[in-house]
Amino acid sequence: WGTMLVRVVRRLLMMMRWWLWRTFVPAGYPSSVAEEYLEYQLWDSVQALCSYLRSILSTKALLEAAGVGQGAASASAAASAA
Repeated sequence: WGTMLVRVVRRLLMMMRWWLWRTFVPAGYPSSVAEEYLEYQLWDSVQALCSYLRSILSTKALLEAAGVGQGAASASAAASAA
């Protein structure tokens, strides 16, 4: 069973890699893109992640300021703060 399981896991990983490659890499890569594409894509992804995290933290702070999550806060207090 161990060998069969290893084969199944390897096949699954290969299929996932193929799907990720087809989904996120341009057709004809690397000859179809500029030389700096990979570096650009890396920094673009970092920027998108930071933007997403900033949005989460901003929303959290806004909700906390409105009293959401505090046991003593009332719904009307949260509504009037907005």
